[in-house]
Amino acid sequence: MLKNKIITIPTYNSPEFVCDYQLQTAKTLAKNNHVFILLLKPEISLKQILKNYVKNKKNNIFFKKNNIIFIKIRTCWLPFKRFKFIRKFNSSVNILILKLAHWLIRTKAKSKSQPILWIFYPYLYKITRRFKSYFMVYDIVDYHTSPDCKKNQRIRKNEKILIKKADFVCINSNSLYQKFKKIKKNVPVVPLGFRIDYFKKPLKKLKLKLKKPTLGFIGNISKRIDFNLCLKLIKGNPNWNLVFVGPKYRELSVKNKINKLNQLLKYKNFKWIKKQPKEKIPAIIKQFDICLIPYDTSEGFNKYSYPMKLFEYFYMGKPVVATPIEELRRFPKFVKISKNIKEWEKHIKSLLAKPWPEKYKKEQKKLAEQNSWQKKIEAISRTLEKYEKANN
Repeated sequence: MLKNKIITIPTYNSPEFVCDYQLQTAKTLAKNNHVFILLLKPEISLKQILKNYVKNKKNNIFFKKNNIIFIKIRTCWLPFKRFKFIRKFNSSVNILILKLAHWLIRTKAKSKSQPILWIFYPYLYKITRRFKSYFMVYDIVDYHTSPDCKKNQRIRKNEKILIKKADFVCINSNSLYQKFKKIKKNVPVVPLGFRIDYFKKPLKKLKLKLKKPTLGFIGNISKRIDFNLCLKLIKGNPNWNLVFVGPKYRELSVKNKINKLNQLLKYKNFKWIKKQPKEKIPAIIKQFDICLIPYDTSEGFNKYSYPMKLFEYFYMGKPVVATPIEELRRFPKFVKISKNIKEWEKHIKSLLAKPWPEKYKKEQKKLAEQNSWQKKIEAISRTLEKYEKANN
């Protein structure tokens, strides 16, 4: 395992974000290292600034949580960035905070080894210029895309720059490796990582009064979901009950997606549980008959994703029905890939007709245990140690 290293992780996501692979990576690394998360906050409006001032709201730049030091860096301290002097001011403030962060990191950690910059997103490549002395790890967990052609081109360009610039690149799935092997060969494929610690604890007592049979989905209620598919599923099968568990994500602001969600809410055999503590998720999954991953795979991001919820479902020994997500094809025994509503109905009927074999449950749990965050960091550490030895 990596030990006594200074590790900095820049991210746009808050610590409470549901899909929290940055935080889970940081928490696992923080057991043996000095970990810092740079929270790159989006632009703040003048209204927000005044609101915070009037309420005397505390907005500390530095704070500590879970043995991790968080450093807030706002991308826009003052509004009206169309003016050059405002952009210059914002940039100067952030450079000053980064310098202060560098000093804090060095002073707090007292580590003589080369610090590590751990990157997840291709659009963060610009920040690497401020960390030239750092060893850069590019941890590829998703295939980022955009419906905007120009934005998509920028993502691909930034991705290529990062892969070539990074000292070490790792990928969490075989399907993603196939997408990137032309840019860089022999990139190690590491375990996915999921919150196994919540699942090893005794199950919380929780009664949701779910009607049977229950088809369940855990995660952000976002534009990633194929709402048309879900509508057809509950409309054509009134005896089946579909349950969404998770908060509404800001991406759902697309008008037609909100309309589809509102249509789902009109059906009696649909239930949406907006908020549940993460430690209660295992008890919720236990009450599902079948677990679903109904992502819209017309988007490359979904098609080449590797949902962390898969191993949450596996740990609880549940059969899974999913849309054509490439990486999930590796598990034909446990995941039924369905291309259209007819295939979805066929697989669900088949799974509901007989008990899920205990043998499968044991095999699923074993697979889940092989994909904990600890296993992922151990795999990366072993490869990094070999890399360090080869370059010393």
